[in-house]
Amino acid sequence: MTGAVVVNTTDIAADIAALRERAGFRLDRIMPADDPALADMSGHGLALSLRRTEEVQPVTIAIDAAGRDVVLAGGSTIRFEPRPRGIDVPANVPELVVTHASQGDAWVSGRAGMRYRELLPGRWGGRFIASHIHVPGTGPIPDYVHYHRTRFQLIAVKSGEVEVVYEDQGEPFVMRPGDCVLQPPEIRHRVLHGSNDLEVVEVGCPAEHETLVEHGFGLPTAAVEPDRDFSGQRFVRHTAAETPAGTWRLPGWTARDSGIAAATGGLVTVLFVQPADSPSAEWSWVEGEFELLVAMHGSVMLETESGGATRLDPGDSAALPAGEGHRLLDPSDDLELMEVHVP
Repeated sequence: MTGAVVVNTTDIAADIAALRERAGFRLDRIMPADDPALADMSGHGLALSLRRTEEVQPVTIAIDAAGRDVVLAGGSTIRFEPRPRGIDVPANVPELVVTHASQGDAWVSGRAGMRYRELLPGRWGGRFIASHIHVPGTGPIPDYVHYHRTRFQLIAVKSGEVEVVYEDQGEPFVMRPGDCVLQPPEIRHRVLHGSNDLEVVEVGCPAEHETLVEHGFGLPTAAVEPDRDFSGQRFVRHTAAETPAGTWRLPGWTARDSGIAAATGGLVTVLFVQPADSPSAEWSWVEGEFELLVAMHGSVMLETESGGATRLDPGDSAALPAGEGHRLLDPSDDLELMEVHVP
């Protein structure tokens, strides 16, 4: 045994019996034989070192297995807490939410040195999350190979550049403004380098999900399988410079299709919308589970039936519930609006 959780107790004999008979542990070492004051035990991938002492500070040890809790002589508890399997997607609680990047006090520190700003503060009951992420300056990002258990997750670059690498997708590559990736469930990946004050927008479901570190997993992988299935989805790398714009649902507008709808079987659609000639200001009504508009650059006036008019500048966003009437007015020539839609 190279390491163990120390559990102080007032009655080693009683605790050994409880751990063996009721918690599934085994005895590995005990000393001294005539009056035991130390006992090492193991089970469920854990090592415990029982120490007899008059001063006890109880601890709680959680085990990912089914069973009944065991309370030891010194008050310490072996708690059986099976982790939920699968993905828990909460019920949808939609609301109209508009955020503005100028609200600088909304930034918080997150994983791997990144700064996060919520685009969906209430998270629609925990069903969705949308974050504006900033990595200041230029340099390596202290990330590690990891993966997420999600329903879906996508990342789009607002400004700056980022180098990333993904399982079975070849060598590391650089994403630039307007580029986007779909990270299918449980694909191993790592963020390597950010430059020029990187800013990205990340959208996913559900809001709270597991991120698991993959120790000893090397990237890039030797295999290159761009069409590999990850829980019913395919990886998508959308490159703005290589994707021509097509028509949008309103006249006078164009849109680049990220390809995410095809890769997710229609679960989520991501378009990058720009004004063309005489962009229409017709009213539209949201159909479906979720819609998010993010001004990636440029600006536009958004008018909604229930919230009135507000200008969306770079980094600003609007989450629109089903049935919400809205229209776009006075777009700047350089507007690019990301539309994320879950039908």
